[in-house]
Amino acid sequence: MVKLVIEDTDLERTDDLVIDRIEIVIDSAREDKVELYILDTLGERVEGGTFDRSAFMTHVLKFYNEHY
Repeated sequence: MVKLVIEDTDLERTDDLVIDRIEIVIDSAREDKVELYILDTLGERVEGGTFDRSAFMTHVLKFYNEHY
């Protein structure tokens, strides 16, 4: 299941992407970073962090290439 989540925060953000219980956020002010959050069953953020976007995409593409 994929749903778009848009939050009102003090950050200007693009559309967030939620897949199951993981939220992926790209901050338009820091396009070299990606934020990943683990969500609880109600969709609230439990924990997360900011990661290098290029490194994140390397892992996504590696997974994709190994499985498709």
